[in-house]
Amino acid sequence: MVEKIVLIGSYGASNIGDEAMLDVLYTELSKKYFVSVLSGDRNDTVRRHNIESERVRAHLPFGLRSFFSFQWLATVKTLFQSKKVLFGGGGLFVDDQGIKAILLWSYHVFISKILGNEVIIFANSFHPLQSGVSKKVLSLALSFVEKIIVRDVQSYEYLKSLGYEHKLEQGVDPVFFYDISSCNPAKKRVAVNFRPWKMRYESCVEWSKQKQQEGFDLIFIASDVTDVEIHEKYFKHIPMIMPSSFSEMQIILSRCEYAYGMRLHFLLAAILSGSKVVGISYSSKVSGILQSCELPFIRLADMKKSHLEYFFKQATQAKNREKHKETIKRLLKHV
Repeated sequence: MVEKIVLIGSYGASNIGDEAMLDVLYTELSKKYFVSVLSGDRNDTVRRHNIESERVRAHLPFGLRSFFSFQWLATVKTLFQSKKVLFGGGGLFVDDQGIKAILLWSYHVFISKILGNEVIIFANSFHPLQSGVSKKVLSLALSFVEKIIVRDVQSYEYLKSLGYEHKLEQGVDPVFFYDISSCNPAKKRVAVNFRPWKMRYESCVEWSKQKQQEGFDLIFIASDVTDVEIHEKYFKHIPMIMPSSFSEMQIILSRCEYAYGMRLHFLLAAILSGSKVVGISYSSKVSGILQSCELPFIRLADMKKSHLEYFFKQATQAKNREKHKETIKRLLKHV
């Protein structure tokens, strides 16, 4: 009988990066497991990934509405019948925007373990938490986990400092499994991406208008629905494209000479597309992966117009792409 595994993550939330990770994990793990997925939007996951509806279940309830929908009964049954649960990629266990994420995913860890599963955290990023409650909840959750595979050096060092070295393994982001595109860029075309964050966007607006005056062709890539709000508020002077998938974003970026932005999977798509890349690091997960590809990045504290221009001139193509692809292949074989 084929062993059953459940993938849990921030799927069904219309984020291209999370959906790209699910695409890789579901496709590759289906070669040796019967794979089920917990999603925030079952219909979207079924449609987007062409997965049979009976394999897609709702996240466990985290409020009265989700509890009284009783969809969680099928979810509990799926978890009870599985042998492994894999928390598949991303920055799940963070409290940058409150403790809800920590509570939600830790709660899924607890229930998965209570129902008899081996729990693996796969290709996640971690960084120091802000709340004392978050720290205690995360510590308890990680005590239930058999293995933690992180996707950047900073995450590894952070969890090592907390005493989890015996469970830790260094990995990479699952999207490195995607094929490397052949780049055929239009000269002076620049793809930019800005996400909602606690920052001032004025310097970015000034820099982008300056580049347009210099004859650069800028396009704004929205890889999440919330990026559209930032475009509408600050960057209407730049045409916007919202790709429907990671592969489509790769194709768009392969036609751009430069990629300059914030979201990690926008940057990863640019890396795999052969663009000259520079990142804006709002989190250690961004700086960590960019460093692994020997790429420049600017920190939020340095977001002046002159600094944005300085780092733009440092943009270059990524290194270590094939090495990272071999790493993710190896890790997936041993799940």
